[in-house]
Amino acid sequence: MPLLDGALQILPHSREKCDELRALRLKDLDGKSDRAELCLCTPWEYRKICEKYGKVCVPELVSGFTPEEMERLIGIFDGYLGSTVFISFDMNNLDLVRRLRPEQAAQFLTGWWSDDLPAMLEARGMDLDIEWNSLTRERIRACHERGIRVNCWTVDDPVRAEELISWGVDFITSNALE
Repeated sequence: MPLLDGALQILPHSREKCDELRALRLKDLDGKSDRAELCLCTPWEYRKICEKYGKVCVPELVSGFTPEEMERLIGIFDGYLGSTVFISFDMNNLDLVRRLRPEQAAQFLTGWWSDDLPAMLEARGMDLDIEWNSLTRERIRACHERGIRVNCWTVDDPVRAEELISWGVDFITSNALE
């Protein structure tokens, strides 16, 4: 079962906003110590980190993108697109990814289930990335019957993760690495 690494949220911002965000320093795992090297990474840096450690890139597309912005963003992941899954709550972003790269893996992010989801995703050739507590064994089966892979987020409880695995989820997004 692939464990998807934390998604990188990508917003179409100005260079000044990017520099401002990168100037922020993040806390280490202990929540206390400041380490100068812990900062938000650029999409290019994120791709290189994923390549180095053999991880799946999961860029989350936040806000709306123009076709030109999306083309530039996808270009960052060229050469690693086979190990990249674009995710978004905004279906327009995913439709744009699909238009520019018809075979590119994409997952629709949602916090709730609708019985219309499997048919809608099948028609678009996309997979599902859903909050874990919206899933049942039957809902996972309904997706699989239409060829839709199911990712669930954010499952940090090992007991719950085992249950979801037994139901057949394809991916689990977690903050827990072990």
